[in-house]
Amino acid sequence: APIRVCKITTVKDDEELCPPEIKILEAFYLSFNGPEWVDNSLWLNDSVTYCSWFGVTCDEYDRSTVKLELGNNGLTGKLGTRVIDILSQLYKLDTLDLKNNDITGSIPTDIATLSKLSKLDLSRQKQGLVGGIPEEIADLGLSFLNLAHNRLEQTIPSVFGTLDEIKVLDLSSNEFSQSIPSELGRLKDTLLSLNLSSNKLEGWIPSELGNFEDIVLGMGGNDALFEPAPLSICLMPETDLMNDTRLCPPERNALRDIYISAKGGEWTKSSLWLDEYANHCLWFGVKCDEKDEFVVKLKLNSNGMSGTLSPNISSLSFLEHVDLSDNDIKGTIPTEIGRLSNLNFLRLCYNRFVGNKTNFGHDLKNLELLHLHSNLLSGSIASIGWPHKDRSSSYISDCGNPTEFE
Repeated sequence: APIRVCKITTVKDDEELCPPEIKILEAFYLSFNGPEWVDNSLWLNDSVTYCSWFGVTCDEYDRSTVKLELGNNGLTGKLGTRVIDILSQLYKLDTLDLKNNDITGSIPTDIATLSKLSKLDLSRQKQGLVGGIPEEIADLGLSFLNLAHNRLEQTIPSVFGTLDEIKVLDLSSNEFSQSIPSELGRLKDTLLSLNLSSNKLEGWIPSELGNFEDIVLGMGGNDALFEPAPLSICLMPETDLMNDTRLCPPERNALRDIYISAKGGEWTKSSLWLDEYANHCLWFGVKCDEKDEFVVKLKLNSNGMSGTLSPNISSLSFLEHVDLSDNDIKGTIPTEIGRLSNLNFLRLCYNRFVGNKTNFGHDLKNLELLHLHSNLLSGSIASIGWPHKDRSSSYISDCGNPTEFE
């Protein structure tokens, strides 16, 4: 019944005509300064039912409130035990969306009394919610939780790993510190989006998070996280760490591609290759410059390599020395090698390379040794600055002549 009817003494206690939710919603309205909302259409209107009030959605019987969606609506007030006590009387409340308002305070521990809640959005409060996240929030069967852009702090509760129905978890742009709980890895079968970016998190990123598939993962803006990030995370197609050269060195990704293409699992020696945390400069056969920033040498000769040579070798742009000889690498030699302008030593002999794509261009100005013999190659080698007048050089090939010698 409309509110005006429920004010009649003889019917106000009749829960069939006047459900208690009228008073509950009215108390909520007044707690957050309802008269000043951007849109308070029909709230407390005597001529309609509460299911018609702006932001209120009821069940199919038009009796129980299932959604309160009042984001971006100018709500002001404190989120505390009293408000949670009011909301807990909405026994079928499934969605509570109060984002982008000016609600203050902290998240009360008794939020777990909202027993039917599956979607909770308290993000972007103007002054920011403060304090920690109570562990009790994990008692809810949440599928969506957004607390981003507040001033929440302390640790991310490890019990979040028990949110076995969660699909979206956004805790970004807060002040969470300490380490990321590895228990979040338990959510790999349900979680579609995890955003922990722009906090004060520290320590190693748990390798368990690398087990997610088809997830949008936000980790950037946590400057105290140890480097590198787990390799499996850096290879995720939708993570903001892809372009973070500190946590996800691009040369490590390129080496990983070489390993996969050349069947690294069958190599004679492959110590530390694809280790989640090991610096790629420590991988077998890899040597970096003095600052351990860039790969300058790749020496994997006589190492049981097969498969093919990944064209992503060109991403190792500081390479000076490559020796992959005496293996069983097949396919064509990637012409992208011609981009390695710092290369002075290239030994690919005694493999099973085929084809006539041996024109690496004109950028290998520093090349002093090129061994391509004992393959199945044809074609020609473009001018690469030979013969060097001021230093010795070695050219051995069974695939035609370098153009300067024609």
